[in-house]
Amino acid sequence: MEESIMAKLKYPAPGAPKLAKRVKELLMSSGFDRVGEEKKRGLDHGAWVPLMLLYPEAYIPVCQLSVQTNNDATYHNNMGKAFT
Repeated sequence: MEESIMAKLKYPAPGAPKLAKRVKELLMSSGFDRVGEEKKRGLDHGAWVPLMLLYPEAYIPVCQLSVQTNNDATYHNNMGKAFT
């Protein structure tokens, strides 16, 4: 089976470990008790495809957050408030 076009595309953006640590601290201090870090998994295509179009040189550090499908909009709104 031939490899898909998406699988061939690469977007080697640098990570942002200091930012990721700060994001985790802010979420935990705002009452989010299940905050994990995934250091080995690459970016989701929902993150890197727009970035690839906007910044093809992949020089911007990226810290990705996942949408929690088992939680509602209020949960995600509160997640955003944790960063303000």
